[in-house]
Amino acid sequence: MTFFFTMRKIILYISSTVLMALIGFLTADSFMEFSFKLINLARVSLVVDSIKDQFNQNLIFSFCLGICPLLIFLIKKLGRIKTINQTIASVNTMLIFGVLFWASRLLFMKMVFDWAWDTPQEHFDLPIGFMEFYEFFGYGITTGALLALIIFRFKNKVIKQENILDHN
Repeated sequence: MTFFFTMRKIILYISSTVLMALIGFLTADSFMEFSFKLINLARVSLVVDSIKDQFNQNLIFSFCLGICPLLIFLIKKLGRIKTINQTIASVNTMLIFGVLFWASRLLFMKMVFDWAWDTPQEHFDLPIGFMEFYEFFGYGITTGALLALIIFRFKNKVIKQENILDHN
């Protein structure tokens, strides 16, 4: 019975990873367009040198979203998470850090473009990989997962020690 339950969970995590990666691949262009709308890009053209560059950018975003269920699994196992509230808190931590890193990249790019508007050049051509929105989102998710892991591992270790002391 335990083997069946474990295999069912493994299949659930693998299928959710594949589903999130597929969603990430399909929504990568929309995410990039939304990011561009938040920055004033009136005089900037993003140049895609090849289809490979665009495909790689979509793969990076699909990897960033696809890794989330696996990170949640690692947090649950290594952080010894037992309740659904702790799981929700770890997912929220991952998402908050992902959005913070992405927003910091947006802010930096906005500052760069505001500085560039002061130059006399009429138009700028930038490679699409220059923006790195997907990478920063992935860095934030990974940082949030590590932080959640450290917090819950320490918290659950302290709770376990308190329970041992209470029984003595």
